[in-house]
Amino acid sequence: MEASFLSVNVPASWQELTDKQLYYVYCLLGKGIPTERVMMYAFMRFAGLYVIKQHSEEVVIVRKGNKAYPIRKDDLQFAALRLDFLSQPSDFPVRLNSYKGKSAVDAELHDFPFGHYLQVENYFQAYLQTGNEECIAAIASFLYPNYNGKPDKTMTYNILSWVYGIKRHFSAEFSELFRAVPQKSNENEEDYPDMKAITEAEIRALNGGDITKTKEILEADTWGALAELNAKAREAEELNSLRSRH
Repeated sequence: MEASFLSVNVPASWQELTDKQLYYVYCLLGKGIPTERVMMYAFMRFAGLYVIKQHSEEVVIVRKGNKAYPIRKDDLQFAALRLDFLSQPSDFPVRLNSYKGKSAVDAELHDFPFGHYLQVENYFQAYLQTGNEECIAAIASFLYPNYNGKPDKTMTYNILSWVYGIKRHFSAEFSELFRAVPQKSNENEEDYPDMKAITEAEIRALNGGDITKTKEILEADTWGALAELNAKAREAEELNSLRSRH
């Protein structure tokens, strides 16, 4: 029987993964398993293939449903490359819909309080600087309301991937606000943002110096707040451009 008779369908992007599939991938990645093996394990799982036995040094017998197929190991490895997208984090926010009974907020943070977004960003930057897992727990409490306790490796990978996707997504949506920061010439020099200063500046830009509006701003929708900050950043850039011409 030729392997060509075997036809399988697997996801082609992070966004096509079901919640169950995403959980399986995050479990593997959270354990530090090399990406090549993750792709192979995931391919076999998603394609519904099970290795029955070793037929020869180069061929294995796999089962799909009630049928068995001889497949070359090289062909399996090549087929697993369909999941090559797993080797890079998603540029779009994807996340587990729920974890240990706690439902997640909207993946793109729609209808998410701006104040919560600022705290998520602060804790994320703090984690990058310190590696303190308490920062992940804090982020989880905002993104999975009522979640508490110490996140395991699967949850940690889920949180970090989700926040990374959010940051990439927002950079595309609000390009004036999230401009790329030039890299420092000295590789030994720390390049961490001053999150306290950034947060205060963003709030000040939105309340116009009127601190009585701060509570309202922190409760505002994240997308609305970022859209306004993006517009202000664009206006400032246009003003600077006009000034440079005179």
